[in-house]
Amino acid sequence: MAYRFAQDEKFNFEIQLALGQVQAGAGDVGEILSTTARVIDGDAESWFTEWTRTGERVHWPRRARPAATPTGSGCSPPSSTSCAPAPRSTPTGSC
Repeated sequence: MAYRFAQDEKFNFEIQLALGQVQAGAGDVGEILSTTARVIDGDAESWFTEWTRTGERVHWPRRARPAATPTGSGCSPPSSTSCAPAPRSTPTGSC
């Protein structure tokens, strides 16, 4: 029998998926487990809130450092309403 991280089937699947991507550098086991421990099982709002908090905590400190923010990325710390990449101009004559 496989270990269940949550009783909610969708939550359990997403947690297993996130843990499976750690080897590809898509996350950290400790961050994933500590975030899921704060989620109320089956509560989608809790899921969204806790993952958003984790994302803001681990992502924005790195993005706020000048060396970590590529020039023209269009991103800024959380006070910004959007983190969309800056539009790119296409060279004349190319598709």
